[in-house]
Amino acid sequence: MPQNEIYAYQTYEADNYAYFQFNALHDKVDVIDGIGSYAKPWLQPVAKAYVNRQFKKKNPSKKIAPYYNSNYPVFRDFAWELVDSLNNNKIDNLIIDLRYSAGGNLMLGLQLMYFLTNKDDLKGFNEYAYTSKVYKNYFPNEYKQLQENADSELRDNELVLINSTNGLFDTIKDSTSVYYVPADRPVYNGNIIVLANYNTEAHPHCSLPYFKTMRWLP
Repeated sequence: MPQNEIYAYQTYEADNYAYFQFNALHDKVDVIDGIGSYAKPWLQPVAKAYVNRQFKKKNPSKKIAPYYNSNYPVFRDFAWELVDSLNNNKIDNLIIDLRYSAGGNLMLGLQLMYFLTNKDDLKGFNEYAYTSKVYKNYFPNEYKQLQENADSELRDNELVLINSTNGLFDTIKDSTSVYYVPADRPVYNGNIIVLANYNTEAHPHCSLPYFKTMRWLP
């Protein structure tokens, strides 16, 4: 059954496993960072002040509450505690349940992956925008930037390259990024079991998968 919290975990030391339910890739950092995508520039300071006030409340607005865990507002801190606890208690199996996941921000997914591997040579991916009318209406700022960077007028229903990275964790390792995770993080080396089904959002960057798509580099 889906839990009330957007992300939560329990450990079962006697059975040597932990259960982590990850229902959406959002947190306090993501909410604040995402304001630029849906609020006009002159409204962004007001929007940021509003959400910061909500985060300080015991019972925040229903519009904000579903997008972060009030006990762990920053997902990076949650993941750090999770992996640290597993390692300290010598729990060899981690079940990650994505069956209730509605997607969200790719950066939180990469943060989690960064805690699950010590490999620094993993390659990144190319990210494309699908220039549909839906994308244009819901992400006007991104669409405008896309048009400014294009060599010609954008046409509807095309895939346009918007980002290409060499390293999978480039943003996560960038100390100037709001999604930065220090290199001395705890890394989980046990077995990982991922649960997914038809409810699992196939695209972690956006809760509406037809807006954007990705292709992993070989």
